[in-house]
Amino acid sequence: MADTTYWTSPPDREVRALGDDFTLTLLLPPFPTGTVPAGNADFSPHNPEEARRFAESFDTVEEILEELPPASAADFPAQLTRADLDIIKVGCWGNVISITDPALADNIGDAPLLGAAARLHERHPYAMIV
Repeated sequence: MADTTYWTSPPDREVRALGDDFTLTLLLPPFPTGTVPAGNADFSPHNPEEARRFAESFDTVEEILEELPPASAADFPAQLTRADLDIIKVGCWGNVISITDPALADNIGDAPLLGAAARLHERHPYAMIV
């Protein structure tokens, strides 16, 4: 985030690890038909322009300051400092979009992940959201 008024601690302040329970994945129509054996799904190549558009439209994203080099969808940078909590990860592979955003981590029961899923459902009523 560009505006530090959201934070009560400096960017270099150490934070406790949050885990990884802050990812939402959308599967937009058309949905695959038939059965795909595990590990054999055929995804489209990552579309960075579409991923950026999705990130810019996401509720928790105020501004994109920098685009980091591509990385594996399974990897996420360690959250060691408060500044690390500003890093999101978005992938777009055809009709599959995934966002990992520490702002969606549970904060003593307020369930921001559930709220974000509900808002995405309003925007994409026919999508499957996980």
